[in-house]
Amino acid sequence: MILQKMKYLKDGVIRRKTCGVNEIIRGGEFTFCGMATPDSNFIDDDFEALGNYFEGSFKQVTCPSCKNFIDYIKRLS
Repeated sequence: MILQKMKYLKDGVIRRKTCGVNEIIRGGEFTFCGMATPDSNFIDDDFEALGNYFEGSFKQVTCPSCKNFIDYIKRLS
């Protein structure tokens, strides 16, 4: 699984999460929770990608929205 570390600003608090990258839609430019990774910036979007994509596993995903999406897909099979 391809992962991306992200930084978010929500309710005045900066949080760092690890998201799963959706490699199927739009060439892998978005996380499972719908955040754009290549052109995001913290000043305009309140989120941004940190570093490069990396290989990992589902257990490393810390974003609740990404986890929910992955769990939903697993239930379909």
